[in-house]
Amino acid sequence: IKIFDQVNKKIASALYRAVPDFFISLDNNTVSYIKNKFGYDASIGNKSGNDYVNVLKHVKKIIKESECKSIPILSKRAWEEKYNAFETNSSIDFNDFDGSEWLLPANFKSYRHDESFQKNKYIDWRQHDNKYKVGDLVYLFKTSPKNCIDTLCIVEKIDLNKEETIDDSEFKIGNRLDDSYKGKYFRIRKICELDSEKLSLKKLKTYGLSRISQRSRRMYGGLIKYIHSCLPLNNNKLITNY
Repeated sequence: IKIFDQVNKKIASALYRAVPDFFISLDNNTVSYIKNKFGYDASIGNKSGNDYVNVLKHVKKIIKESECKSIPILSKRAWEEKYNAFETNSSIDFNDFDGSEWLLPANFKSYRHDESFQKNKYIDWRQHDNKYKVGDLVYLFKTSPKNCIDTLCIVEKIDLNKEETIDDSEFKIGNRLDDSYKGKYFRIRKICELDSEKLSLKKLKTYGLSRISQRSRRMYGGLIKYIHSCLPLNNNKLITNY
């Protein structure tokens, strides 16, 4: 409780430091799942550290009496349900979307992304040290000479080992992509194509994008708002056919 109050109500920081075995991420997705599944409002708001611990105790009591049995299983099922909702509804509601949105450079001189999506529907990408979560959105930025965002994807799986990835060697061009990478992979599924003229590098720079790095980066603020304004939204919802 002391740590929780000292770190300005940063729940994850406090719980990881204090009692990691008792930790549960009470983000919007998990809170919504708890309310729908068990009828209990586990939202925190501006509650104190004592209130937060009491909420956790109540949640722990509920799930021990359910088929979830443990906090990690509850958290896992909450995110699985969110992902299944994406698949079933084929829509993304930005009114309550709490995932991250990433800009991912795609060098079409070394890999034929469009053909790969057309055949396999997804691509397994090198994860490096990025903290992706299932349900995050990824905007593919095609590098020079195109220099624009033209594809929106959703993160379908994370932390894949090499042997769990698809064999997509037929789409690699030359030797630009070597096989020396030993880290994890994440899987992205194509959602839709975007208006590349509105999402050109020149346009994006006017909304805060300074440069394109070689690796993925999270996007925030005005840049995200502008990109959303270029999406085919209806009441702030993206209806897709993926």
